[in-house]
Amino acid sequence: MTRHSRGRAETVPAMPDTSPGDTHPAVIAWRAIDPAAPVAWIETLKAQKSKSTVYRLHLTARSPIVAKRCRWDVAVHERDLYRDVLPRLSIPTVRQHGWFPEPDRQCAWLFLEDAGDNEYDPALPIHRRLAAEWLGELHTAAPARVNGRLLPPRGPEFYLAQASAVRQAIADSASNPALSDHDRHVLGRIDQCLGYIESRRARIESDCTNVPRTLVHGDFVSKNIRLRTDGGRTELIALDWETSGWGIPAADLCRFVGAPAKPDLVRYHEILSDRGVGITMAEVEALAALGGVFRMIAAMYWASLGLTHPWVDKCMIWMRAYHDDMGAALRATEWGLEYTEGDSSG
Repeated sequence: MTRHSRGRAETVPAMPDTSPGDTHPAVIAWRAIDPAAPVAWIETLKAQKSKSTVYRLHLTARSPIVAKRCRWDVAVHERDLYRDVLPRLSIPTVRQHGWFPEPDRQCAWLFLEDAGDNEYDPALPIHRRLAAEWLGELHTAAPARVNGRLLPPRGPEFYLAQASAVRQAIADSASNPALSDHDRHVLGRIDQCLGYIESRRARIESDCTNVPRTLVHGDFVSKNIRLRTDGGRTELIALDWETSGWGIPAADLCRFVGAPAKPDLVRYHEILSDRGVGITMAEVEALAALGGVFRMIAAMYWASLGLTHPWVDKCMIWMRAYHDDMGAALRATEWGLEYTEGDSSG
């Protein structure tokens, strides 16, 4: 399989367990869903103690399925998306085979159709066109078929709140002895950058006023996309709906930072125009640029959760990289062109 890290692909072997036995947690959870479909062997697709763990379960008499163990709130959100929301839309998706809540309700298991290993390549124009068509269908169909009030908000206010939370995390880390002087310098620059973004709140919210709210994936990047062929037709499948919600589609359209899918914006605009969505090509491009800023804020937010811990090396590697990427994201926006280091108020 291939693992993506900040836009670079790293090949890593799937780890088979040819004798999973009855004590493997994925087997225990799956048995509660379908005891008549025993597991022959297991691949570990992703193992992260702090986030989710994902396995491919090879069944003895059926096609493989994917088992995902994640936090309770994430599992409930994705379960509801796969069960109640995505079937209402005409986009290709994976089937949910069930879910298993752990007794302490800290984590739960999702069992999903295996989307395979045919990965998305943003360097290929045909893939970028597929991404644009998939997003166009998602964003135009959802408003009429999905009750957005039941989904988490993903408008500009969500990302601006995350920016504020990052600044607070930086302030809270001031007394952490694990941070070097260079770390503190980088964090100070990030704080100034986010302060500048917050000072542009009115402009950001104004730019989003006329953008229709819809279902957004929120993490539409290469590693979360698979391609499959059905009846001779290539389909795009989006995975990992953890950050999905109801808002403006800016982050889904991001093209420059954070290993994005780089959807074909011209094709995306054509689809919206055909569906009667009154948005200009210039507005689509501005929305995609804003999406780069939003994606970097979200990335900084997750990395900042480790700033008060005794071990900050990995956290700071990401924060330094995100600071550099945020500079590129800001320069892609009209209102961010004037930003310079040290400017926190504009």
